[in-house]
Amino acid sequence: MTIVYPILLPFALAVPSNAVNMMDVFNGSMTGTCAIISSTMIICLLLVGKIQCALLATALLGCLLAFYIYNKYPARVFSGDTGSLFIGASIGSLAIIGNIEVATVVALFPHIMNAFYGLATVGKLYERRELKSRPTKLLPNAKLDVTDEEKAPMTLSRIILAREPLEEYKVVRIMLILTLISSILAIITQIIILVI
Repeated sequence: MTIVYPILLPFALAVPSNAVNMMDVFNGSMTGTCAIISSTMIICLLLVGKIQCALLATALLGCLLAFYIYNKYPARVFSGDTGSLFIGASIGSLAIIGNIEVATVVALFPHIMNAFYGLATVGKLYERRELKSRPTKLLPNAKLDVTDEEKAPMTLSRIILAREPLEEYKVVRIMLILTLISSILAIITQIIILVI
């Protein structure tokens, strides 16, 4: 592991950065889910005794909560790629510095699955601008629905909308619930790691 770990470090920053960026598709989705993950990281960092890292995670949480107020539906402020990439890199950095990589991966599971679904269906790394087909469409009644286009990438939002069309804030609420569940599992994972 000591040989492989330094080789994996660039991925520990690139994966969370891009996964968080790919989740930033709806008002409040990135800020809300990352606030939950930051809270989880604070708990995990306190469990392992990394107080200074927990303070950094608390600062990140404070920024995300303040930003969420203006970014939730209907959003008045947007972070763009620069903001979401920075937040993802911050989460990855805190995981490495605090030695809570496994718990962070578990907490980021909805983000990672969203990114994996997109990459698996498109078949390559891509930017949103490159996509000719969007995974969701806006209906006249202001609800979101799954697109009928076959070449549209599979995403977490498309899976959520597979059953029925929903308002944007309801899709985000489901994303927040999924992140909360994965975050609880992350805390349990960290406790198991400490016991073992």
